[in-house]
Amino acid sequence: MRLEYQELEKIFCLKISAELSAFQYDMLQKERKEIYQTAYQIDSMINLYELLIERCRTMKEEVLIIAITIPELLHFLYERWLEYEDSHVEDIQSCIDLELEALKNIDKELKSLKHYYSEERMEETA
Repeated sequence: MRLEYQELEKIFCLKISAELSAFQYDMLQKERKEIYQTAYQIDSMINLYELLIERCRTMKEEVLIIAITIPELLHFLYERWLEYEDSHVEDIQSCIDLELEALKNIDKELKSLKHYYSEERMEETA
């Protein structure tokens, strides 16, 4: 018996939903400090889950079948993700640099306007 694509998609979604629920349950059994220490993992697992839910509609049938058969797919993908180089910190640093530079320019403009209006007031009172 061959499953229709929609059935495979439903099974896949149920599988990763169950995995995420089990992960969340395990996290909630931990002490606050442990939960805080695993914040990156928690965020990553949720992101992986959400991306998989979105992507499953466009996955090829063979990939969907393989993904269904992999035990603890979310954990597997998380562990693989950790092996990739993370550009997150560089992205944040770039954002900080750009925004601080923009603030510096805004500050110059504000000082210029303040100077302009203070001179204009002096002329009005003279």
